[in-house]
Amino acid sequence: MQGDITGKFSNKGAWDMINRHEGKNGTWLDPEELCYPNGGMKRRCRAVNVVTKKLQTVRCSIPDTFFSIPVKGGGWVGQEDMEYQFHPKESQG
Repeated sequence: MQGDITGKFSNKGAWDMINRHEGKNGTWLDPEELCYPNGGMKRRCRAVNVVTKKLQTVRCSIPDTFFSIPVKGGGWVGQEDMEYQFHPKESQG
């Protein structure tokens, strides 16, 4: 059993003491360390969808630039005013 997404230690935990990056309004991003070595280059993010203005959990990887993190299925996650925001593929005109 590996560590859970909250960073709690389990009996075989690989992710002891890893904490999420907390943002405003209930948004958060799992740490980059969860992407490797055996994480499949994926982590989770709870962000506000800029189209629907609702919270949404997406699977993303490591940043491709300083400002954006690619999301599985298209789009990207960024942070503005300490709030994580999900920009879906269809919002990128």
